[in-house]
Amino acid sequence: MPNHHVLIVTPDAGDPADSDLFTYEIECPGVTDSCRRYEACSAGAEERENLEAAEDAGQRPAVAHGQRHFMYDGVWCAETDRCNVAGHDSMPNDVAGRFQPGRHPVDFDFGDGTEIAIFAINDLATAATRPYADQE
Repeated sequence: MPNHHVLIVTPDAGDPADSDLFTYEIECPGVTDSCRRYEACSAGAEERENLEAAEDAGQRPAVAHGQRHFMYDGVWCAETDRCNVAGHDSMPNDVAGRFQPGRHPVDFDFGDGTEIAIFAINDLATAATRPYADQE
């Protein structure tokens, strides 16, 4: 079985039956391009010009100061070594109330970059079950 991200659901020690108090975290098996986080880059004017020239020349991703960059919503974003699934602001909201305490192998889809959908590996009957499959 390949390495998957794992959702860890932990009940509250004081009230383990109250699912509203569960905490959720993602264990990443190792950052890859499928889960890599990109963040706004503080490149200077010359670097931004170089990035734009590289992109205009068909170099995607564009590279500056040793990092790959993509343009998201008009902002140059640089690759990081962090997992976007584990650090995604919407991750707890997406899984709340859907998983029991324990460890759950999960897969994920990113919508427009601000959205995330997380689902149990066992729930994957077909690619059609993926919420953003039509955007891939």
